[in-house]
Amino acid sequence: MRRLLDMVACLAAVERAFGDVAADRPIPSAMLGLSADEGSFHVKAALMARQPGGARGYVAVKVNANFPGNPNRHQLPTIQGMLLLFDAGTGAPLAVMDSSAITIRRTAAATAVAARHLALADARTVTVVGCGARPLRSRLRAMRARPSASTSVPSVSSRELRAAARS
Repeated sequence: MRRLLDMVACLAAVERAFGDVAADRPIPSAMLGLSADEGSFHVKAALMARQPGGARGYVAVKVNANFPGNPNRHQLPTIQGMLLLFDAGTGAPLAVMDSSAITIRRTAAATAVAARHLALADARTVTVVGCGARPLRSRLRAMRARPSASTSVPSVSSRELRAAARS
């Protein structure tokens, strides 16, 4: 996945998507949430329609399970999921992917785009709340988008804070 979705391409795609929403050209999408005994599931789907004279359209569907007790009870990640990609013209399945790596890259790209467009011109500090995989990678991407003199990363988890300090 990292070879196919480099960070430069991911940043450009996220910036285009944010721009489309800001210009009132949102991508058709839907969400569903479902509670389970020890956690929850959420489904997000979006259509990227075929552009005139362009490549085929796609439908992406992300299904994530969020089970906060998993790390302690089952030695499994809190969040697990899959991303399914379909041809929007035929419905043919094109790919099945682990959603974590894609979500981490998208979250990092969204943070960097937000830092680039929303931070004050003279901002010198990046603060990311939490030290989990997503926030830490987001902090690193945001630092590249807006060089900073300091970084603040508060966390309630001493284990994640130690891991962040080693990175």
